[in-house]
Amino acid sequence: MHINEPEAIAEQQHFAVVVTDQDGFVTKINEHAAYIFGESIEKSIGRHLTDWFEPKHVDNILSSTQKNVFETKMKKNVTLWTVDPIKNEEKYIYRFVLTLSADNCPIRKHDMTSGKQTIWHCRKAYKTLQLARNIARTNATVYIKGETGTGKEVIAREIHLASQRTGPLITVNCGAIPKSLIEAELFGYEKGAFTGANKQGQKGKFRLAHKGTLFLDEIGEMPFHSQVVLLRVLEEKRITPIGSHRSIPVDVRIVAASNRNLVKAINNKQFRADLYYRLCEIELALPPLRAREDLFILSAYFLKEISNELNVDRFILSDTVKTYMKTYKWPGNIRELRHTLRQAAYQTYFQENMTVIHSKHMRFLTGVAQQTATFHDEEATIEQAILQSNGNISQAARSIGIGRTTLYRKLNQYPRLKKLREDLQQK
Repeated sequence: MHINEPEAIAEQQHFAVVVTDQDGFVTKINEHAAYIFGESIEKSIGRHLTDWFEPKHVDNILSSTQKNVFETKMKKNVTLWTVDPIKNEEKYIYRFVLTLSADNCPIRKHDMTSGKQTIWHCRKAYKTLQLARNIARTNATVYIKGETGTGKEVIAREIHLASQRTGPLITVNCGAIPKSLIEAELFGYEKGAFTGANKQGQKGKFRLAHKGTLFLDEIGEMPFHSQVVLLRVLEEKRITPIGSHRSIPVDVRIVAASNRNLVKAINNKQFRADLYYRLCEIELALPPLRAREDLFILSAYFLKEISNELNVDRFILSDTVKTYMKTYKWPGNIRELRHTLRQAAYQTYFQENMTVIHSKHMRFLTGVAQQTATFHDEEATIEQAILQSNGNISQAARSIGIGRTTLYRKLNQYPRLKKLREDLQQK
């Protein structure tokens, strides 16, 4: 790790990184490490390692003279941190860099479920995950609210896996089923129940999920009449297939989710209040990506996935891209982040044979962030060319690969750069 670039490297690596001075006071820290410490980045800076580690382990860290791995007892757990002493030109130690890989992170070990890795390095999201796992063994119905792409189905899967129920997890997207067929899809039907029905009949999702979990996604899109039937099933724990007079008992754990404001839908007479209260025995809220603290940890994970697919070392986000990723609102949340990074990485690699992602490769949904980021990348490129040429327009234009006339026009676009060139010429 290059000590003069700790922030840039810390954001690119999927590691917890802490930099201290020679006395053990924190000078730099990334989001992952701050999360493990249970503090914000701002509140962590300037504090001593003994606020989180046992004093004897801090003594071991500060007495280290070469790179080593220490088993350090934190106040909550035991972890394996790599400690790298940094020496100045006089060979005196003036910094310590502590790193904790994802494999050694105590939180991530428990986030490996059913072969799928989940990223929960945001304190708000992780609290939701902890609550979901804690209530999983109860029979309470759960309502998950959150915007599209925030991970509602992931939470439903976590609840099912932690519930120890013996049946399967069955997912139904209530918004993707025609209104006329949703009851047949959920409760099943007898053979010949209606025109076009399967000749053998159909069990329905409730019976398929017997002894397991039924995840009703986009519950806010369910037709009003079907809500009445669903409420009765939840209260009686029995279903009656269409075309049958026989009710069948079912043992199903219900998890529902919606990106709509159901309270508002109730006020607009679009959703039944009694069904809402029945579904909402426990409510879980997932924060949108713009409110999460692990944007670049998620990004690093997705980029690592892509680099593995393409068999390249790694993809890197330019500073300008990272700046605008922070300000972008991410209306599609984590799903949009994954899609945007994949598109950018593919364009970078296949069109330019590069692995550094610049703003021109990013295709934000709104287009606003993309346009603004492109302007800033262009401005930074021109500024560097002018500085390196000491204000010589011809030389600067050649280094960028554009004509002198074009560069003059660009300088009129960026008054700050025009003044910079004039200042350099005066010197």
